[in-house]
Amino acid sequence: MQLERKFPAAQGAIRCVRYNIDGNYCLTSGSDRTIKLWKPDNSLPIKTYTGHSQEVLDVHSSFDNSRLCSGGGDKRVLYIDVMSGKIVKKYQAHAGIKKFFLLIFK
Repeated sequence: MQLERKFPAAQGAIRCVRYNIDGNYCLTSGSDRTIKLWKPDNSLPIKTYTGHSQEVLDVHSSFDNSRLCSGGGDKRVLYIDVMSGKIVKKYQAHAGIKKFFLLIFK
């Protein structure tokens, strides 16, 4: 395995890196409670999304790339509009859930 690209991410510990469906963009989530959208061919951040009160452990983009879904240590799942950055929906986990580690769009 060979390092393909470095991202100058100031997100603390990076918890997740996910490419969108066509591989043109990627998302990172970190211990600084943010999600960043990147253009991987030039390693430049495009947008930063906020809304979690603890580290963001996983993030995925929708099949049409219009939304992203994130889960974190705050036991919340956020459904975010990619263009505006606004939170479309928030879901709070029940008391038995400690953290979200994996999210998948269906």
